[in-house]
Amino acid sequence: MVQEQNSYTIGFMELKLGVFMGKNRDRKVVNALIGLVMCVILMVGMGSTSLARNLSIDIRINNQRLSINSEPYINSGRVMVPIRVVAEALGATEVIWIQQGYVVARFPDKEIIFMIDSYDYWVNGELKVSDVAPTISNGSSMVSVRLLAEELACDVGWNNDFSTVEIIKPEVAIDPVHLATEQYSYDDILWLARITHVEGLNISYDAKLAIANVVLNRVESPSFPGTVYDVIFETEYATQFPPAHRDSFQSLEPSAESWRAAEDALDGNNNVSSCLYFNNSPFKSKSSDLYIIIEGEYFYY
Repeated sequence: MVQEQNSYTIGFMELKLGVFMGKNRDRKVVNALIGLVMCVILMVGMGSTSLARNLSIDIRINNQRLSINSEPYINSGRVMVPIRVVAEALGATEVIWIQQGYVVARFPDKEIIFMIDSYDYWVNGELKVSDVAPTISNGSSMVSVRLLAEELACDVGWNNDFSTVEIIKPEVAIDPVHLATEQYSYDDILWLARITHVEGLNISYDAKLAIANVVLNRVESPSFPGTVYDVIFETEYATQFPPAHRDSFQSLEPSAESWRAAEDALDGNNNVSSCLYFNNSPFKSKSSDLYIIIEGEYFYY
């Protein structure tokens, strides 16, 4: 729960805005240089694969996707996330916004205090210094996810291939309210992007999105296998997706638009209802089941 208070006296001290401006002024140049170096390191670490895929930044705790109300972004080489969502998912008992520009995150054994636009923060009364200051974005207080997670004794990693921050703390039981409705694996998005790419060459994003959704509709249908991979490679009754059986498919790098269509479909963006079939020419036997035609691709229930 986020609360707003007009005044708040924190147990170990009464924080005053003016006290810290002088301290911050002296270290701003150093912190700016540190941030620049970290940004270069992160961008090099991300490499061409992550940049070319242009996937949204995802946050996972114990391999479960969080529902994020403000989109994460990179600032001075750090992934910034809304503190309330991540802190509460990691067990915060309350997150309080104070009008003077402070955010207090309380945990059973720890209290962390951030000051917006300041490099100073406090953990159980101990003053510490971050390499990136918290900011406000779209009405949310954004902090470095690595800093927050490491202060809570979590293991934190960056999955370069899928633009994902991975936080591991096995003892944390995440309240389902903080979990994304759509949960999927890295394999799901990889194989879905690949099949979307080969089946959707030279057609628009909307058509690619429709193809991706046909695959996902099959996953949900009792008439087809129950995973993205198994739907793509099914051969029990017929070879459903011939391009998937070419040797090159196993190492194919999809286009950025195919990645986006796959990600959007997995996130619940469906433009073909419950269609289970598509073809680049009409199915005479299914004319009454036609749902829509997108750029010469026929989509059927």
